[in-house]
Amino acid sequence: MTAEAGSGVDPDSGFGAGFDAVGIDDDTRLVYRYVLAQGTVRVDDVVRDVPLEGTDAAGMLARLRAAGLINRTSGGEGEYTAVDPRIALRALTERTETHLDRIRAAIPDLADLFEQTADAGESGAGVHVIDDPALIGAWYTRLEHEVTGEFMAFDRPPYVLAGENPVEPLVLERGVLWRAVYAAEVLDRPGAWAEMRYAASKGERARIARTLPTKLAIADRRTALVSSTLDPHRPTAIVVEGGPLVDLLCAAFEAVWADSIEVPATDSLEGAAPRTAVRARTTGRCSPCSARARRTRRSRASSGCRSARCAGAARTCCAASARPTASRPVRRRSGAAGSDPPRRVRRSGHSVDLCV
Repeated sequence: MTAEAGSGVDPDSGFGAGFDAVGIDDDTRLVYRYVLAQGTVRVDDVVRDVPLEGTDAAGMLARLRAAGLINRTSGGEGEYTAVDPRIALRALTERTETHLDRIRAAIPDLADLFEQTADAGESGAGVHVIDDPALIGAWYTRLEHEVTGEFMAFDRPPYVLAGENPVEPLVLERGVLWRAVYAAEVLDRPGAWAEMRYAASKGERARIARTLPTKLAIADRRTALVSSTLDPHRPTAIVVEGGPLVDLLCAAFEAVWADSIEVPATDSLEGAAPRTAVRARTTGRCSPCSARARRTRRSRASSGCRSARCAGAARTCCAASARPTASRPVRRRSGAAGSDPPRRVRRSGHSVDLCV
C-alpha cells in the first residue's frame, strides 16, 4: 500500500504547509503521514511504500522519533508506532515557540553588535554612506524584510550578493508589489533569462532598459539604497531614509520604468523598441529629433523664398507661390527688353511683387 492510498490525503494539499518551521521537510512529512495511516511500520515498509528517491528512510524515522511524533518499540523488529498528533504536534509547536521567543529576546543584543559596525559608516541623520560590501548586502536584505507594500529596484552589475535571491519569493508571498528594471547587460550572464522568468512566475513585474545609471532599491517609497560607485572591488552605497531625496529617486525610477521595454516572450532583445518610440508611433506625437528636423526644413524653405523684391513679405510670397494657378491664367505683357515685368497684387493693405 502506498503512502497516498494509505493516508487518504493528497500530497499536494495544504497538509504540509509550515512544517519546515518545525524541522520537518517534505520527504519526512510523507513518512510521518505514512506512519499515521498505518499505525505501526518498519523501515522496510517505508522503503517499499513511500516514494522517496535517494533518501534515508531510517534516518527520517529517527528524526520523527526525536521530535516526539512517533515511538519505537523495544522488540527486535524495530517497529515504529504513531503518537496522537493532537498531543505530539501541539507539544512540538510549543517547543518551537519557546525557541522563537529566545531568539526574539536575543535581538537587542545582536542589534547592538551590528550597530557598532554600522555606525562607523553613518554620516548623518537619515543618510548613511556604506563602503563595506557585507553591510551593503545586509541593508538590501533588510529592505526586503521590512517592505510591506511596494519594492522598486534597478538591477545591474556589479553584485555584492550571490545571484539567487531566496528572500524575494518570500516577500512576494506577502503580496508586495515588486517592480524591477534590468539593464540589458544583465541578460548576457548565463541563466539570467531563466532567473528573470522564474521571478516573474512568483509575481515580480519586470522591464528591461538599454542601460541603467546605478543600482537602486526602494522600500515602500520611504527608504532607498543607491550605489554611489560601481567599482566591483570597492563598492559604495548610500542609504536614504525619508525626505525629498527618496521622492527624487522614486521619480527617477518611474521615468526609467516608463521608458523601458516589456520582457519579450523569447530570450532575445532583437527587434524590441523603447516604450517612448512605441507611444510616438501609436499616438502620432513626434519625437524631439523629428520635430527639430521639421523646424529645420521650414526654416530653409522660408529663407529660400525670400528674394530682393519679397524681403518685406515672405509669408505672403510663400502662400501665393503654394496656391494653384490653373484657375486663372497669367497674362504676360511684353517689356522693352523682352522681359516680363512683375505683377503687383494688393493684399491686406500693402502691395507685393510676384515674380512670374
